Formats: sequence, structure tokens, C-alpha cells
Amino acid sequence: MLMTDMLLFLDFDGVLHPVSGSKPFQPACMEVLSSALTEYPEIRVVITSSWREEKTLTELQNYLAPVLSLRVVGVTPVIDEPFLHHVRYHEVQAYLKNTMQETTPWVAIDDEPGTYPNYAPILLTDRRHGLVERDKEKLIKLIEVVRN
Repeated sequence: MLMTDMLLFLDFDGVLHPVSGSKPFQPACMEVLSSALTEYPEIRVVITSSWREEKTLTELQNYLAPVLSLRVVGVTPVIDEPFLHHVRYHEVQAYLKNTMQETTPWVAIDDEPGTYPNYAPILLTDRRHGLVERDKEKLIKLIEVVRN
């Protein structure tokens, strides 16, 4: 990866669809993410969703809109330690270390505040709705802060 690259660590449940939703993915949620990333072709996506434990990378990509699917470069490793605080953060750190990208800037989108420490560059979504239009500006601001 080039030093100018950036990673986005992406959860599915509560982000790309409401947690209580009957449809797996909401086109509107994916559109918010796709349009936010339009100005950032260098951003690559790594899937953090628990879906990665049961699905292949190709299956996960197939759930996404093509414009997002093409950005996916991998999944985080699963750390199964029930008493570990901020488990997703540790999985992100493990991914960065395993891929020798410890200095690569990154952001995350998740609906669970306890999975990352307060200082992590994360956009928290409302799990009842997933990504909504007002999250787009928040994500862009977060990306800009992390990039600069």
C-alpha cells in the first residue's frame, strides 16, 4: 500500500442495515457510504463484521454495492477473548500489524461504542437505522481529520 492510502474498517449490522431490519442490506445505507467515499478513491475497505466468521471474502463482497465491493481488500482477524475490552479495535490493530500497515491512517464505522476506545477514529451509527444521510458529513469530517 502507498503511504497516501487509507483504510476504512466496516461493520455490517447496524451500519449497512438496521439491526432489527428484515432486509440484509439497505441500498440507502450503501449509497450514503458510496457517496461519502466518492472523493476518496484511495480508501480501501476491510470488513470487521461478525459475518466474516461464516462467509468467505467473496461472499461478503457480493453483499455490497459494486462500487464498495471493489474497494474491499480483506477482513480483520477474529480475536475470541470474551474479557478483552474494545475487541474490534484490537482486531484492527492485528490486521494492521499482520499486513505491515501499522502507519496507515484508518477510520472505522460501527454501531457498537464499546468495541473501540474513545480515542479511536470511529463513526458510530444508530443501530436502529444504519448509515443515514447525516452520517455522510460526519464520515467526511472524520476522514479529513485522520488524513491531515
